[in-house]
Amino acid sequence: ACPPRGQPRENDQVQRWKKFLSMERANPHSLSPADLHARITYAFESSLAYLYRYPDIWVEAARYQMEETRVEEAATLLNRAIEALPHCHLLYFEMATLEESRKDNAAARATYERLLQTAPSPIAYI
Repeated sequence: ACPPRGQPRENDQVQRWKKFLSMERANPHSLSPADLHARITYAFESSLAYLYRYPDIWVEAARYQMEETRVEEAATLLNRAIEALPHCHLLYFEMATLEESRKDNAAARATYERLLQTAPSPIAYI
């Protein structure tokens, strides 16, 4: 996946994927919770094949997993996102927030330190 360039065609594709994800989350097929979760997870994975360089999609996918109390899956997604976009502060902050919600302050601190090593910025100190 190429980095976003802000082209109208790219923006159209992003909006279409977001609309598709929103529709899937609304459960139009009245699936059971387990089937719905599998379908939405697959939809996010499919969207990430195209939207690999869009941090908001990674965050949305991780937040969905957290809403479903699948914190390990959310952490895995965020780690993949950080590998894909190592200079995106949003992903590190989201990962640190997840670690803090698990009461794992050492892991949260390690995430912030990783941010400072990879993409130093004054905002990381706030």
